[in-house]
Amino acid sequence: MKNLINEILELVDISHGEIRSSLKGYSLNKILRDCISTVQPLSVKKHIKIINNIDLTTNHTIHVDDTLFRKVIINILSNAIKYNSPDGIVMLTCNTTGNHKLNISIRDTGIGISEKDKQFIFKPFERAANYQGVDGAGIGLTTSKYLIEIMNGSIGFESEPGKGSNFFIQIPLA
Repeated sequence: MKNLINEILELVDISHGEIRSSLKGYSLNKILRDCISTVQPLSVKKHIKIINNIDLTTNHTIHVDDTLFRKVIINILSNAIKYNSPDGIVMLTCNTTGNHKLNISIRDTGIGISEKDKQFIFKPFERAANYQGVDGAGIGLTTSKYLIEIMNGSIGFESEPGKGSNFFIQIPLA
């Protein structure tokens, strides 16, 4: 309950422009390793394998607020685990763009999002019908979207019911 109250208060602060960011250069790999370590107990409990292909291929320096970016990544990873299929996979990949930005992809093999529910994904307190039985209040993705935009980035997704979702974040490189 305390966590939910804190999340709601944070959402109120964000919507009133009261969240400030301190953008600096940070190692993407270090942040991702720390975030994966944070969600590892949940992935073990749900028998979900996390594959971090980013750590194997590159180490970019990203221009973000470390604390805010970690919140976003932990939220997306937690969702990818919570809404995944039994013995599913969460895979992280990235690629650079021509406009000095980095695209990070977090793909899962979960239940996916119906076409009807896609329009509500980033709206506060909205949850898809097929998510019943999974803990959540419907504010994590709303908060994540605001936080990424504060850091001059963007977030989006693709999803197909029964085949999983792919959340992608675009952020500036340092």
